[in-house]
Amino acid sequence: MLTQNMNIHHFVYHSYANRESRIKGLLAVLEDFDIVALQEVFVFNTPLMGNVGTFGRQSILDHWKHHYAVPPSPPLLQQDSGLMILSKYPILQTWSLSFDHRGPTEYLSQKGALMAKIEVGDKKVNVITTHLDARSAAVRALQVDQIVDQFLHKTLGLGDGETEEGCILVGDLNSNPMKSGYSAAISYFADSQDEFVKVSQKLDPLKEVRSQGGIPYERTMAFNVCLALHTMSM
Repeated sequence: MLTQNMNIHHFVYHSYANRESRIKGLLAVLEDFDIVALQEVFVFNTPLMGNVGTFGRQSILDHWKHHYAVPPSPPLLQQDSGLMILSKYPILQTWSLSFDHRGPTEYLSQKGALMAKIEVGDKKVNVITTHLDARSAAVRALQVDQIVDQFLHKTLGLGDGETEEGCILVGDLNSNPMKSGYSAAISYFADSQDEFVKVSQKLDPLKEVRSQGGIPYERTMAFNVCLALHTMSM
């Protein structure tokens, strides 16, 4: 499984440099993974040109010949959530949410979370990808609370007990085990500390994409691309 912040943004100047290189680097490794979760593949809705900036998303979808999930179109003069889920396994259903709590710099984007129910053999796994607030641990905690309440509790009906469906939270959490608020933000996801360390060491998606000629978002470090598992009977 791969997660990557692609930094294809319409309101951030430094996002425009080397976009094609980042996409090329991603496409070079896509088929190595069964499930891929992407952040910051934004689409901007303008009255002049409709949804613009779709070249990044469309380039990825033209290359990926399997299943995928994307967010709804954004309101006028806003970006969508920038999230994508790609899967070699069938996607049975998808859900999307927009965060109720966002930092002041995020109100032109429909930042939130995207969830896909994926059928893996005779099992089902719910993959959630998100991009949490970059500046405030308090806002990140509220965003995780909303994901848990809306997706895990209300949509999936999951309680504290085990279920036959697994649930994975993956994305740019803008946090790490040494950062204030990390434990509280992902306390809903069992064994997440150990799984985070194993996944960040095993995949290191930034290094993988960089080695294929892609230039990822330079401010994004490996610790900012996190994965947490909600362990259930699988």
